[in-house]
Amino acid sequence: RFPFWTAFRKFLSNLHILAGSEYDLPLERWISHLLLAVPLPKPGGPCVLVPLPALNQPMMLSMPPEKDFPLIDLRYSVLFACLDIKTVVTIVLGLLALERKVIVMTTRPSLVLDVCELLRSLLFPFELCAPYVPRLTEPFKSSLDFPGAIFVGIHDDSEPNGLASMVKSAYPEDSIVVDLDTGNIDCGGDRFEALTGIWDILPHSSRSSLVHELETLCRDAKIVDGQERWIR
Repeated sequence: RFPFWTAFRKFLSNLHILAGSEYDLPLERWISHLLLAVPLPKPGGPCVLVPLPALNQPMMLSMPPEKDFPLIDLRYSVLFACLDIKTVVTIVLGLLALERKVIVMTTRPSLVLDVCELLRSLLFPFELCAPYVPRLTEPFKSSLDFPGAIFVGIHDDSEPNGLASMVKSAYPEDSIVVDLDTGNIDCGGDRFEALTGIWDILPHSSRSSLVHELETLCRDAKIVDGQERWIR
């Protein structure tokens, strides 16, 4: 409900360190305090700080003003390090905005949620109108057979009978698979023809302006788009 992803990861890291130490306060007290006593920050109001003794720094919760962009507690550099700018534009405008079936896959488990959330946020001010499962697991694999649009993330655990292996061996009908480890987009049938058709759907002048603006933003932020797959 409240996507404080970075803050919550910091909280879990604090619990993990405390679990292996001789700290007197039970872990349950930390969890109950966060869920029952820590207030939700008001939009545009002051930050809420939660002390984390194991990390020697507090967890900070804040909400943007009501008329500002929605909360996204993740770094866009993560997304553009995995995928180049043209691939991101293709996924957001050519697939998600047009309600296609999109599957994001990677061998790095922490990356699945981050990239799915960042891609979804780029649809703003529109909302994703499709079943959304940023970390798909075996009990919910039937969602891949949904007849309409879906947006799911899958952790490739390299198991021969795992969910990722099943998808790779037989693509669900009309699905597009985004491999974050290689930066490639795959699909059943003629991949080149399918991707060319998706790219050509976007108006040429607007598409070029958007790509140029994103390239400028990445350059100013010292982000080399698509670099992550080369430094793994």
